[in-house]
Amino acid sequence: MSSALEKLRSGQVLRSVICLQWSNNEPGEYELSHNSLLMSIPMSKPVQPVRGLLEQYRRRRRGDDMPNVRTDMTISLEGYICGLAAQQPPYLDEGFFRITEWAVAHEAWRERAGFDGGAQGTDDALLKEMFARAGAYVMGRRMFDSGEEPWGESPPFRAPVFVLTHRQREPLIRKGGTTFHFVTQGLAAAIERAKAACGDRDVQISGGARIVQQAITEGLLNEMHVHIAPVLLGQGTRLFDQLPDSVIELDRYQVVDSPAVTHLGFRFPAAA
Repeated sequence: MSSALEKLRSGQVLRSVICLQWSNNEPGEYELSHNSLLMSIPMSKPVQPVRGLLEQYRRRRRGDDMPNVRTDMTISLEGYICGLAAQQPPYLDEGFFRITEWAVAHEAWRERAGFDGGAQGTDDALLKEMFARAGAYVMGRRMFDSGEEPWGESPPFRAPVFVLTHRQREPLIRKGGTTFHFVTQGLAAAIERAKAACGDRDVQISGGARIVQQAITEGLLNEMHVHIAPVLLGQGTRLFDQLPDSVIELDRYQVVDSPAVTHLGFRFPAAA
């Protein structure tokens, strides 16, 4: 077994739904803004109810009951989701491990991975809220290939997962409600199938970088959460690369800071 898979199996790193990190938080405050709405919330208290209300308000304002398409990605300070070595199989490297090392520390992530315990706090509440909102997932074939073995028989998704690929394959049914469906008709088709399967919850684009870039280019994203780790990787795969030569103004509606990561929430023009 490769060292990367050993790390995944041991729980040092779990590449599952998103590239996120969590850490222990000291009591404090952060600001959560939604246009003219600004609230100061103690970091020691869960944020899910507040964000849930804001999401309901946003959808009512849009007059749109269509599923929300969202992505969550962790990056280094200069914008990489992994180092150079992760551009080859098994598509994981020390840079990826560094920016995601805090994920396994928190209760929400550990519970999904089949581990006990874990830290709680504001970062954990954000992760729990993301899991609760996700009704279906979309990911690239590389992400599936890197995770199929370490995810095992009970993957952390617990919902339909639509894998964008050029290689046809029969659906892969796992325990806990996860079924991987392999889509060869392109990203838009994968998202449409995910929308049909997610009910009144979100479609979560899990990655990798090329899938997110394509979703931005084709105007398929409503909401994007970027989680910035305080580290420089030097070189690697950039999240925001190969985008069209045009300006896209975003609505930055959320900023949440912790010692290990800064969470930024954005909405795209069609979702603002």
